[in-house]
Amino acid sequence: MKGGDEMRIHKYHIADLLTLCKVICTCILGVLLLTSAKPQTALIIFGIGELCDAFDGICARHWKYPKDGKYRWWREYAPEIDQITDIFHLSVMGLFFIFRICSSFI
Repeated sequence: MKGGDEMRIHKYHIADLLTLCKVICTCILGVLLLTSAKPQTALIIFGIGELCDAFDGICARHWKYPKDGKYRWWREYAPEIDQITDIFHLSVMGLFFIFRICSSFI
């Protein structure tokens, strides 16, 4: 290691970190679904996840991974991972809306 280069986070890793943040927000929404959380809290977490998704796309297009021969398994499946996280994020928020908000009207 020369000068700590291995520990530095490069700008092209930002898109991956934002996708990870969205996955974490989805997990938090799942926990909120199972607990008696306020709808405002779920909406804030959902909004943070959607902002991460929006900026993830911008960062991925702006700062592309270099073709340096290093194997990064998550980059091979990045589009699929992003689509799956989108589906789960919206599904969990939809379930929260159905079970928590709509059930209060019945």
